[in-house]
Amino acid sequence: MKKRHILFILVLCMILLTGACFARAESTSEAFDTIFSDPQISAMIDAAAEEAREVGWSELCIPFSAHHIGNEAISENALAVGKKLIDAGYQAYLTGGAVRDMILGTAVSDFDIASDAPQELWETLFGDALSLHNVESSDLLFGVVKCNGEGIDLAPLQNIPAFYRGRPGVPETDPDSPISDSPLYDSYGRDLTINAMYYDLSNGDILDYHGGLRDIQDKVLRTIGDPIVQLGNGPSEMIRYIRFHARYEGSSFAPELEAALEEHHLDYARLMAPLNAQNQLRRLWINGYAVACFDLMQDYGLVGYFYRPVAELCDTEAYQTEVRAALGALDAAYAGGESVKTYQGTAALLLPAGRERLKTMELDAAVESLLKEMDPVYGFYGSERDDTAQCLRELLSAEQQDGAGDEAA
Repeated sequence: MKKRHILFILVLCMILLTGACFARAESTSEAFDTIFSDPQISAMIDAAAEEAREVGWSELCIPFSAHHIGNEAISENALAVGKKLIDAGYQAYLTGGAVRDMILGTAVSDFDIASDAPQELWETLFGDALSLHNVESSDLLFGVVKCNGEGIDLAPLQNIPAFYRGRPGVPETDPDSPISDSPLYDSYGRDLTINAMYYDLSNGDILDYHGGLRDIQDKVLRTIGDPIVQLGNGPSEMIRYIRFHARYEGSSFAPELEAALEEHHLDYARLMAPLNAQNQLRRLWINGYAVACFDLMQDYGLVGYFYRPVAELCDTEAYQTEVRAALGALDAAYAGGESVKTYQGTAALLLPAGRERLKTMELDAAVESLLKEMDPVYGFYGSERDDTAQCLRELLSAEQQDGAGDEAA
């Protein structure tokens, strides 16, 4: 078995890889240190966070002069898109992970802009550079503006989701409109407080309505609103939260989120459509912290649920040792500058089950049976199914040859 572990790791590391994402976030930026070391600003952040916890939200504005995150942190293309919107008389905010990563001083992988500009104006301003598309669970159209090869995501400022409206502490809005002119209302459609801050491209101010700055400093993952309400309406976010927990070393779930996951994780898993589950699961293994993701998925009993062929194996020490070694090899490859594909992580989890099936089945039949068993909960997308099958066949075939060589010796 030891030889098989070594072979598996070597084969995975030698497979040609493409695509990349961001690395594990551990460092802090000068802006982070400036914001939190200033006693006056830190006191403002504490007070706003406390108010947000008690009342439901609190408007906190950190001016540019206090954080000094300048244009050097933002791509020229994102600045150009924002300027066109602002010059036309509308608001433009960087949102989501871009703001979080700018504060932390980590590389920003995507720039998302939210604006109150009408869609008709998008087409006038950006012409053929704009492409429109639908997003899961939304009736709105979203845009991507291609600038010098970089895609800048463009979204309308949205209204508060219907499942939050009327709850204590939630502002009243026009129930008939899916869009708004307020980043406060838009923030209720975000997932975590650390992803619900806004950078005003007109003046550099950072807006925080839910205590996200305090949670960034404390490394706390907290949902916008009640996690049971949020996850009940978007269950695939559970996997996303596990990924964030793995990404940020030393982070923790807020007590109410931890309680929701402890009690309802299998309920949320059962509510996920296969393609939605795949959309979140595929990201666990490719960004350099696959081992940490695996451990958390194991803690919540989700490996055996989503990777059904290993349901009877995943709690054994032998399985966990082998898979952690294989995923560790992928993490090492990523750290070395290579990029990792989803099918490699999937194959790492399924390989031990494939080995068991080879005792009674031919190679192709064994591989096909593994993937077919996953279909009810995992929606293979694009070429991923074929790529996973090919990776498993190569790994299993190499093990068979290795075993035949041992017998001949």
